[in-house]
Amino acid sequence: IITFVNGIYHSVEDWVRISTNLENIFGYEVRPFYNPSSGWWMTDISRAGFDLVLRPNDLMIARDLAEHLRAALADLHPHGRVLHLAHSGGAILTYLAAKHHLTYHEIARIDVATLGGGKSITRKYFKGWVRNYYSRNDPLTVVDNRANKLLKRSGSAPVAEVRDTKHNTSFVFIEPLERNPISDHSMECRTYGIALRMESLAMQERVLRTMQQHERDIEWRRKLRKRAATLTGVHHFWDRYLPDRTFAAIRGIRKSAARRTGWRGFFSKK
Repeated sequence: IITFVNGIYHSVEDWVRISTNLENIFGYEVRPFYNPSSGWWMTDISRAGFDLVLRPNDLMIARDLAEHLRAALADLHPHGRVLHLAHSGGAILTYLAAKHHLTYHEIARIDVATLGGGKSITRKYFKGWVRNYYSRNDPLTVVDNRANKLLKRSGSAPVAEVRDTKHNTSFVFIEPLERNPISDHSMECRTYGIALRMESLAMQERVLRTMQQHERDIEWRRKLRKRAATLTGVHHFWDRYLPDRTFAAIRGIRKSAARRTGWRGFFSKK
C-alpha cells in the first residue's frame, strides 16, 4: 500500500488529481491523506512553521495522519510494508506523526520518500527505506538545515545522491527543469516527476527482492522437509505438527549454528 500526504496550498481537487497520478506512476493503490489548505500561501506557510516549532506533540492533524498510516498497516499481512510519500509541509506532519504518535514497530514497517520536504526525514524516525528528494532550487533547501548542508556537497550532476552519515539516510538533489523555484517545488512539476519515477523503480526493486527471498524460504522449507523425511522415515510430520513460526525459529538456529561452526549447507547439501 502507498500512502500520500500533500503539502501546503493544495485544494481537494489538486489532492485527488495528484493521488490519481501517483497510482498511474507506481501501479499500486494509493491512500491519500488530505493536509487542508487555507487557500493562502502565507497563511499555510505560517501554519506549517507554527505547527513544527510550537505545537509538536498535540497537533490533531499529525495524530490523524498517524491513524491513517496505522490503518494502512492493519490492512497488510504482519510483515507487509507501507510506502509513504510526503510533499512539502506534509513532511512536517509525517515527522510529527512518527516522533509523537507512532510506535517503534509501526515506524519499522513504513518506508518514506519526501519531495521538497519542509522537514527532511531520517532513519532516526523511520527504520526502513528513507529518501529525501529536493530540486536544487527548491526554497525549502534553505529552510531545512540538513538538506542545505548536503546540497553544498552534492556537486553539479543532474541527479546526485548524498548520504547523511549520521542517520544513514539518502538525499537526492535534482537539476530543476522548470527553472523557477516555485514551479520546481510543485508536486506535479517535471523535476519531481523524475523523483517519483526513481522512487517507483526503487519500490519495484524492493518488492522483487522480497518476493525472491520468500521463494528462497519456501525452497529451504521444502529441502528441510525432504532431508528430515530421509533421516527419520517419517513423512508429512512437519506439515502436521510444526507451525510456520517453528520454521522461522529453526531457520534462525540454522544460521546461528553456521556462523559459529563454519558448517554450512547441511540441509541444502550445498
